[in-house]
Amino acid sequence: MAMLTNEIDATLETVKELLHGLPQVQKERAKHAAVALEATFQKLRHDHPNDPATALGAVFAIFTLADRLVNIERDCETKGKGMIQLLG
Repeated sequence: MAMLTNEIDATLETVKELLHGLPQVQKERAKHAAVALEATFQKLRHDHPNDPATALGAVFAIFTLADRLVNIERDCETKGKGMIQLLG
């Protein structure tokens, strides 16, 4: 699990740098997305505290959904497939 934590830390730093470079209008949209996802995170934290498997599932979902937001081809490839099918 330590390797995953190190990778998450490194990825988070990269994301912070990217967010820092956004124009203010785009930063506001990024904040809105983060706040929208935070409610789901709080529920997961409550239901599955300190659970590495839940953390991995969350990471998979976040990266997959983020990719779908910007990559129309990938979104079309996975159209109709929920996270359960993509993980299976």
